Amino acid sequence: CVSGLALVAALLLSGCAKYPHETRAARVGVLRCNALPESRANVLITSSVEVECVFQSDNREDRYTGRTGVQLGVDASYLTREQFWFTVFSAVREPTPGFLAGRFVGAKAGATVGLGVGIGTLIGGGRNNTTLEPFALEVTSGIGVSIGISFLTLEHAPAS
Repeated sequence: CVSGLALVAALLLSGCAKYPHETRAARVGVLRCNALPESRANVLITSSVEVECVFQSDNREDRYTGRTGVQLGVDASYLTREQFWFTVFSAVREPTPGFLAGRFVGAKAGATVGLGVGIGTLIGGGRNNTTLEPFALEVTSGIGVSIGISFLTLEHAPAS
């Protein structure tokens, strides 16, 4: 378990969320997500929860649905509220609707007793080489601790 914690700490501190090809990535907006607590599934070494997210840039809002959680690690949490924010960097200066659709992977650590906080970093996002940059700010309420390899899968949910 200690070696797993060391791996996650190394990922968080190593700058693994740096843009993978050293291209000139630019900040294109902010992704804000809310977890749907009734959808949470914890199996100690893995967890997942459904999310609803909004990407906001200077000129528009884009909606997404998906799942996030710990793919491999420890998640001993009972959370009644979970929100998180990422700064979005991309080589695509004028992102098109749905550009964040895809799978992101990275590292996460968090602790909650009543109110809690967490940090995380994710890279990926399908065809657009997008990075959700360090560090995510996560605000939770409930009780528990989580640390491990995390994921976020997003599907575009255009307004009806």
